[in-house]
Amino acid sequence: MMWGCFVCDKVGKLGVLEGKVNAKKYIEVKERCLLPTIEMMFAPNKEFIYQQDHAPCHTAKCLRDYFLPNDIFELEWPGNSPDLNPIEHVWAKMKIKIREEMPENKKELKSELLQELVDSIPERIAAVVSAKGDHIVY
Repeated sequence: MMWGCFVCDKVGKLGVLEGKVNAKKYIEVKERCLLPTIEMMFAPNKEFIYQQDHAPCHTAKCLRDYFLPNDIFELEWPGNSPDLNPIEHVWAKMKIKIREEMPENKKELKSELLQELVDSIPERIAAVVSAKGDHIVY
């Protein structure tokens, strides 16, 4: 399983999770990938809001307990709102692209994933704006 994040046109660290993902593994990927990304993208004490979906490992009490002391504030987000949850579309497009490109190693895979993540954002935003916030087929 892959974990990724981005801010506008910048991508953060990409994480690989082995086996079944639970809250403990999710916290581990936050420590390995999210916290370094926050340090890299945001000046000290600069506020940001973190968006994620409502997968069970994302809503565990231990994760919320982890977020507070690390100054990670979550965007209130409906559980089923994929149009503007860009990562969902990115993962779907990436699966197709990876099948076509057939990366030979993890480094190539990460490179393909990050590029697709960045490239897909403007088109999706334009589609949502054009639909005036209504559902889009992407």
